Formats: sequence, C-alpha cells, structure tokens
Amino acid sequence: MDDALKARPIVDTYHADRLSVVSSDFHLDRVRFVFERVFPDKVVEFREADYLDTRSPEERERLLAHEARELQSLRERGESIVGGALKVDSWQRPGSLSKHS
Repeated sequence: MDDALKARPIVDTYHADRLSVVSSDFHLDRVRFVFERVFPDKVVEFREADYLDTRSPEERERLLAHEARELQSLRERGESIVGGALKVDSWQRPGSLSKHS
C-alpha cells in the first residue's frame, strides 16, 4: 500500500493516465485491490512475476495466508494491518500519506 500511496502524488504531478504495476504472483490480488482504489481515475495494467514456485511448500503457505489476512483487512477496514495501519483512502486527503494508528 505504501508504494501506491507514495506514487499517487508523482503520477498526479506528471499527469500520467496509464500505469503498469508488476508484483509477485502471491501478492498480486492485494496489489490490484490497493492500486484500483488509489488510482480509480487511471488505467492500471497488472503483471505478475513468478515467485511462489521458487519457495518451499511451507513458505508458500505462510505467504498466501499472510496475503489473505491483509486483503481481508483491506476489504473490511480499508487499512493494512502490517507495520501500523495505512489507510487505503489516505491519498484523497492532502498531507495524510503517513501511517495512522
């Protein structure tokens, strides 16, 4: 979420209409959720990079469980639960791109 929120003012400054976002395969659902909310007025293209196949079964399970928890938090509360709460809609409030408790 932090990347999307920090990218918003840059994208606005340069008046970009289209974005390409690349993320790990296990992370793409959450990335899509966040970028579609932070950039509702832009055309956003998503590409995944293979990663899960390089991990052990235990690591894959851990990563997927983490992503499921984070995506659920975003859907239910609109905020990330890792490293303090980042609000998915904070880009709409100038000066509010910092972490919230």
